[in-house]
Amino acid sequence: LEKFQATFLGELRSERARDECFGAVFRRFAPFFKMTATYAEAYGAWSRRAASDGNNRGSPVKDVMLVLARQAFDERCKGRDLAQFLVAPVQRVPRYRLLLEALVLRTNEDHADRNDLDEALTLVRDACAKIDAILGEHAVRNEMQLLKSQIHDPANQLSSLVAHRLVRTGDARKLSTSKIETLTFWLTDRALFSCDRPPATNMYRLRFYAPLTRCVVEAAPFATLSNRCDRAASEQLELAAAEDPRLARIQDALRAERAGTRCLVVRSPRKSFYVELASEDEARGWLDDVAAHQKTPP
Repeated sequence: LEKFQATFLGELRSERARDECFGAVFRRFAPFFKMTATYAEAYGAWSRRAASDGNNRGSPVKDVMLVLARQAFDERCKGRDLAQFLVAPVQRVPRYRLLLEALVLRTNEDHADRNDLDEALTLVRDACAKIDAILGEHAVRNEMQLLKSQIHDPANQLSSLVAHRLVRTGDARKLSTSKIETLTFWLTDRALFSCDRPPATNMYRLRFYAPLTRCVVEAAPFATLSNRCDRAASEQLELAAAEDPRLARIQDALRAERAGTRCLVVRSPRKSFYVELASEDEARGWLDDVAAHQKTPP
């Protein structure tokens, strides 16, 4: 990659010294800009390793990071650390795209260089799109890697979390007859899980985990203790409504009212429980997101 960039920049300087028609040079080299995407993949893998192991005591990655951090004080580095040097090749291609866009904007359509510039710009935009997709994927993986490092998971249920995509997160109250506690829930494109945070610690503690393929989330109008007291009366009303049209209309009204509940029930083969969200809209949002990702698995 370094030799390619040196050759490319040398060709640009030579062209500038002749007639300043850069289109042919860009068109000739633009198809090879896609190899920067391969470098971007390697850069993303390194950044994830640095994020996951860079702070672990005794990790060889941490030792390397400390040595490289000290090298940033070398005057030849001009205050830049290793990460800034490593990302530089990836940043060049978007800058080439900006340069080509400016050249196309300032070049007449009948100019001898215009066709080459247009073709080169298309190729460079394709390369940028591929690089952006790779970097976006690495950003998601880094986010999930960081989350995983903050959760105490002795059973290693979150072993595949880095491959997940975060859909939504938020706090909810877990309801039970013995106590009510606030937990943080995460929904990814593959699973639903929750944690609490014990006092005097910065780590979460995993309390519940279930793949979406083995999890059911439904509205729970009788989840609160006061509504659960009305369960028997509601069941009797349903039986009577089957025979009396007037009672049927009342039953329909009650069903419409209960449809707006902010309580949900979460069921899995290992555990089931009720949760209460802050609002009906938030509860509906969780229901919709779970349903959407159960229908379209990754």
